[in-house]
Amino acid sequence: MLKNFRVGVFSIVHLLVVMLVLSTGILFVLSAFLTNVQNIAIHLLLQYPNLLSSLGVFFVFLGLVLFFGFYNMYKVRYYKIKMGSSKVLVEEAIIQDYIKGYWRQIFPNEPSNLEVIIHPKQTIEIVTKFPNIVSETVLNKIQNELGVLLARKLGYEKEFVLTITS
Repeated sequence: MLKNFRVGVFSIVHLLVVMLVLSTGILFVLSAFLTNVQNIAIHLLLQYPNLLSSLGVFFVFLGLVLFFGFYNMYKVRYYKIKMGSSKVLVEEAIIQDYIKGYWRQIFPNEPSNLEVIIHPKQTIEIVTKFPNIVSETVLNKIQNELGVLLARKLGYEKEFVLTITS
């Protein structure tokens, strides 16, 4: 879903960066043996003296964008529970395990392909793909039982969002 999309985009960007680095390395290795490539490089550096600093700024910017993208992609999100004078942090993966266990009970023959997202205002969103044969009563049952499960296990009493993808 959303996390899979981000992982896919950054995997493509990672592949492009690897290809760029490999092709640059091959070009530098071959330039040691080809005097024409050496002459072109010398001509470019003499004609454009700021070329190396411009390339340096570009690669630093690209590196920073990739660094912050990977940081945001793998950042762990927590749900905060206030208990008297102390706070408890519950990792998103734990919530996802609870919900996947419940999902396996309701749909034992279907793969539990779901994702849990904790939004900044501590709202839990469950993104999943439903089997084709789901009725209104099953949705009501899921809403009630998931609400009870989240309240019992985590003390989560706010509304949660169930997003169904096709």
